[in-house]
Amino acid sequence: MLRVGVGMIPRGEVGMVVAQIGLTMGVIEKPVYAVVVFMAIATTLVSPPMLKYAYRNCQPGIAKEEFTIA
Repeated sequence: MLRVGVGMIPRGEVGMVVAQIGLTMGVIEKPVYAVVVFMAIATTLVSPPMLKYAYRNCQPGIAKEEFTIA
C-alpha cells in the first residue's frame, strides 16, 4: 500500500492543467495557481526519495517467465 501510495504522489500535471483552465476562465486567481504549480513541483521532487525509502527492503530478484507461447 505504501509503495502504490508513494508512486501516485507525482500526479500534479493534471492539477496544473485544471488550474490553468481555471485561471484562463477567471475562476481562480494567480496566487492560487502559483500554489498549484508549487505543489506539483514539490511533489515531483519529493517522490523519488520517498520511493527509495518505500522499496528499501526489497531484494532484486530474477524475473520468472510465467508462461510461454509456443
